[in-house]
Amino acid sequence: MIKLLILSGFIGIVCVKIHGMSFMKKLAAKIVMVYGMLGWVGLGFALLLFSMTELYEGKYGNSREERLLRVEREMGRGEMENAMQDMNVYKSYEADFEYAWERCAMYRAYNLYSLFSQASAANPAYASEAERYRQQVLQICYDSSCPENEPYVELYLQELE
Repeated sequence: MIKLLILSGFIGIVCVKIHGMSFMKKLAAKIVMVYGMLGWVGLGFALLLFSMTELYEGKYGNSREERLLRVEREMGRGEMENAMQDMNVYKSYEADFEYAWERCAMYRAYNLYSLFSQASAANPAYASEAERYRQQVLQICYDSSCPENEPYVELYLQELE
């Protein structure tokens, strides 16, 4: 609040000084102020552009290593959707994330299997969907080629068999 009062006081003093000047001096002062403000706006846009470029190039939190660590933390907490969003930042396939995609696919298929198997207890029409997702989880587990996922493969196989 005090800064705002100081700024408004400064603007008021400048306006009074400009009001007391001759026409040519007023014109010169206004031109200097307009170009000064344009300079500040240009500097602001340049800083914004520089910051966006730095973020896009991965220098502040989007490097592959940092994303891998973030994905590991999110998968450890069970936040598979957030992990998939972090893996898909650049909308391109990255081989480093293969095990994470596989783990997320296992997790999603197992959750759908659990959902439909519980629903099939109340309505047998859901049994075919439950079996389809069970087979999908088994297929993912048997086709798993990532050593990072071995504990999860064993866990899901124990749960399903």
